[in-house]
Amino acid sequence: MSGLNLFGKSVLHLSKPAIISVLLLESVFLEQISAQQLSKNHDFSIAHTAGCTPFTVTPKVKFTGSTGSVQYFYFNKSNPLACTSLASNPTKCVSHPDRLTSDRTYTYSQPGIYYLIQILATSTTPRVDFIKITVVEDRSPLFEVATCNDNVARLTFDFSKDAFDFYHIDFGDGNKKQLSKEESPKINHPYKTQGTYIISVWGGLSSGLRCKSVEEKKVTTMAEVPVPVPDSLVVQSQHGLTLYFQPLDSRWVYRLEIDKGGGFESFRDISPKTNSRSFQFSDPALDHFTKTYRFRIVATDFCSSISHPSVPIASIALSYSLSSFNNGIRIALKWQTSSSGFNVLRYYVNGVFQRNFDTPANTSGFPVTFKNCTEMGRIYLKHEFNGRLSKSIEIIPFKGENLDLPAIPAPVGVLDDGGVSLSFSKPPFQATAYRIFRKDENGTFQQIGTTKDRIFKDTEVPGGDPPLACYAVQYVDECGNIAKMSEQHCIAVSAAIQLPNAFSPNGDNINDTFTVGKGIFQSFEMFIYNRWGTLVFHTNNPAVGWEGTFEGQPAAAGTYTYKITFSSTSRTSVTKTGTFILIR
Repeated sequence: MSGLNLFGKSVLHLSKPAIISVLLLESVFLEQISAQQLSKNHDFSIAHTAGCTPFTVTPKVKFTGSTGSVQYFYFNKSNPLACTSLASNPTKCVSHPDRLTSDRTYTYSQPGIYYLIQILATSTTPRVDFIKITVVEDRSPLFEVATCNDNVARLTFDFSKDAFDFYHIDFGDGNKKQLSKEESPKINHPYKTQGTYIISVWGGLSSGLRCKSVEEKKVTTMAEVPVPVPDSLVVQSQHGLTLYFQPLDSRWVYRLEIDKGGGFESFRDISPKTNSRSFQFSDPALDHFTKTYRFRIVATDFCSSISHPSVPIASIALSYSLSSFNNGIRIALKWQTSSSGFNVLRYYVNGVFQRNFDTPANTSGFPVTFKNCTEMGRIYLKHEFNGRLSKSIEIIPFKGENLDLPAIPAPVGVLDDGGVSLSFSKPPFQATAYRIFRKDENGTFQQIGTTKDRIFKDTEVPGGDPPLACYAVQYVDECGNIAKMSEQHCIAVSAAIQLPNAFSPNGDNINDTFTVGKGIFQSFEMFIYNRWGTLVFHTNNPAVGWEGTFEGQPAAAGTYTYKITFSSTSRTSVTKTGTFILIR
């Protein structure tokens, strides 16, 4: 055997028989030795093989033979059992070969699994031995404490969050318990009297050591779970509502139950931390327009040992439909609520009480009449169930939708000065505008204008065959509701020239102007000449006639010639010529 300077960097050499002996021992020795204090080959011992940071170990040599120097690898994370050269060259089997020391005491400050290796320089053959050490973080255990009925406290641990083997528990009432991770992570502890107690918990290891960090939690026990007290229920939309109640206690568990007609069933969990006074929710499966539901809050403890339901409170379903337009706007008001504990429904419009309803349901419709759209306000119902207020959804009839107001009669139209003049009947409700429609060549009504008055002139009547113009009208009320479209009114718009043979511009308002008559004329021109061919009058406006003047003076009596050109509504070019007599 070659020698070894254990305090230097020389390589340790063992004889072949010694290596075989070490390997045989390794094959029969169990790796888990955290419950032991002796090293693998019993060459040294430590007081504890597991501890919390900072964890100090002081190896004691147990080898009875003569020894020379004693050295240690403390900070070693490599498992010696996986290294075949442990006996012959242990420096190749450690994670930090440069940390060989002769110190007899070492403190671990980092959690982890370590393999403390001892090397003895004996007179014959150096001896190499090791022991496994477990170091865990010194931290407070994680647990929650909850209150249960009959002055019981429930502790719930999360075993996965630490490396402890068990927990020491001081319940603060003189009772203590050691909880192993082999047991249930939930334990109940009954207190003899109601009061406030401090529960202290610290971690322990199978080595027998306990960690220093202590977690403390305060618990106030209760003899009985209190009954929840709802205050009111307010429906806010077709699918949503808010339930108001007396403050909830975070020591208990709460759930909302619903009765849809077949008995109460679990519906929602209520967190007393985030919803201590009210609970708002929306559910598309609920319809607060047509259906009523009963709600109650159930309080229980974290041990599920007892449950206390509150008194129920019912919602009020409210809806409406258009009934008629007789002497105003008449709607049918419909409602439904629970008959259990029913007293009377109070009916409000814009916050003003109107009357009482003594029936819990009306599906046929209660008639309500408004003079016009501006009178329609917020409609809602209220009821008290066992002293708890229930309020229906607030309805403003036809808000956000168009109220199809009744149509007025078809407009009246006449040909007038090259266009069509329309007039409309007065609608049954105050109108702010009228929308005018004319059929296009495909027979479809297109809007051609808007007016605030009950008259409108269409000066852009298109041509067509047959030469008809068909009109309809809608009115808009003060709230923006658009009425149904009226029946149509069609008029002939052909350009039929009706020229007199003579006219007498003498100011008696009878045949004072030479005009072409009524009709729709496109690209119109009219020329009038005297007997010598002099142009005495010209116009492009079919509505303007000749008043019998020339250069500001009355024209002489006699015979005159005219020439008229235009395009008819069927887009045909027309030229008319002839004579007439001016009579003085």
